[in-house]
Amino acid sequence: MGSHPKKLPIDVVQITQALPDKKFRKREVDPSYCLAHATRGVAGGNQWLGTINWFVSNNNGEWNWGPSADGLVGADGRLCVFTDWYTERANWSAGYGASSGTTFGADEHGISIEFAQSAALEDYTQAQIETAAKIAVFLNKEWGIPFKQLAYLNQRRDLPISKGWVGHEHTANGVKTVKSDPGSKFPYSKIFTRAQELTTPPKPSSTLSPALNPNDPLLWPAVYDAVNNVPNGLGSHERLPVTRNGYGDYLFRIKI
Repeated sequence: MGSHPKKLPIDVVQITQALPDKKFRKREVDPSYCLAHATRGVAGGNQWLGTINWFVSNNNGEWNWGPSADGLVGADGRLCVFTDWYTERANWSAGYGASSGTTFGADEHGISIEFAQSAALEDYTQAQIETAAKIAVFLNKEWGIPFKQLAYLNQRRDLPISKGWVGHEHTANGVKTVKSDPGSKFPYSKIFTRAQELTTPPKPSSTLSPALNPNDPLLWPAVYDAVNNVPNGLGSHERLPVTRNGYGDYLFRIKI
């Protein structure tokens, strides 16, 4: 059974079936991108269970490939992980581009995630967006993978490897094999927006009402009293201009 990344901040569904032999699955370099796929199994079938059953089947591929993704996100947002993302990689979720001599297998440098989708025009769910955003935050924190969609992954060995998120259809292998997943419905922008929200610290609450009038003369006696109650806070007081900080809080300043 595949282990899951210990730092992944998402509840992971553990599979109980034994996985096939992990041929060609040692991760030798840190991932640079997330490779998105759509399941699109038997029409009307259970995309979640159907994908898991296929990945654990001993009839999966002529070489008994095993899981061809590092993770699976169900329509209800559940995440099933098949590999340890730090030490293992998926088996041929997307292979070479033009040739093995000039291009690398897409799984060699990426984290491959399958998203349950029955058909190309089926909308991805809000639960999937939420889970994908948490995955994006994790990948960004661990390996610096940005919240950015790649227009195309050329997979060339002689060029720098791009970082971001890319669909199988937009890889050299996907173009060669005429892939169409995850398709036009895949919500990259919603995933990245939500991921950004998850990484943005909450705005501190103001101690003074934004509607407060900073020129209200009744405020200043209270400020003066506060200063006089501080040890050694004696002497003449000079009222300085009222300013506001980046959060919209009023700053009342007195020079002693």
